[in-house]
Amino acid sequence: MAVNGPVRLLLDQGNTRLKWVVAGPQGWLLPPRAATRVGPALLARWRRIAPDQVVFASVAAAPARRSLLAGLARQLPEAAIRQPSPAATWQGLRCGYRRPERLGIDRWLALIAAWRDRPGRCLVVSAGSALTLDRLEEDGRHAGGLIAPGLAAMRAGLFGAAPGLRRHRGGEAGAGLALDSPEAIASGCLQALVALLARWRGTGDRVLLGGGDAQTLAALLAAPVQVRPWLVLEGLDAWSRAPEAAG
Repeated sequence: MAVNGPVRLLLDQGNTRLKWVVAGPQGWLLPPRAATRVGPALLARWRRIAPDQVVFASVAAAPARRSLLAGLARQLPEAAIRQPSPAATWQGLRCGYRRPERLGIDRWLALIAAWRDRPGRCLVVSAGSALTLDRLEEDGRHAGGLIAPGLAAMRAGLFGAAPGLRRHRGGEAGAGLALDSPEAIASGCLQALVALLARWRGTGDRVLLGGGDAQTLAALLAAPVQVRPWLVLEGLDAWSRAPEAAG
């Protein structure tokens, strides 16, 4: 891959998927992609790309994280591997946590991406295995956030607590009242998350939505909503370009 400048492989390792993109000095060089596992074919593809740097963020369990790092070390021994950490501040963005290191790195990177865009006061939301919500004020202050079960986790928790409901799997979620139990479960879980977002959204606040269920939630939310499925990768890109990350 002929590029005038350093090539960065950006990796966002979540609980169920890994998202990745290749970035150069002027922007992303390939469309971003997602994988459910990192196998030999994917590692070989990264080796052919031969990035100068790997910028890596993970919220996965320790074994999955160690396995990916080991594969990167084997296949990309010449690449510098860099891992951002949540911080008290980043270019005017101020973390609201009393102990910033306890904020998930995925949430911090999503906030970085939002702050880079200067969207005004907004909710930064990831709708994946878990639903995370963070409020970003117009002046760059992170006012805090919430973590709730995602759609699949909410349904799984309900079936675990009430096994008799398991026969009602597979309903289609909707915005109204349901007329059978499978739809009632699916719609109840979806509407619970929409209500949570509405609870913390102020008048005119923008919602930036990432995660696998972003489109599903966006369909039930009033504008302004931006679906940004690669928000953490956007934050990784911004963090890795910043002068303070160069070391």
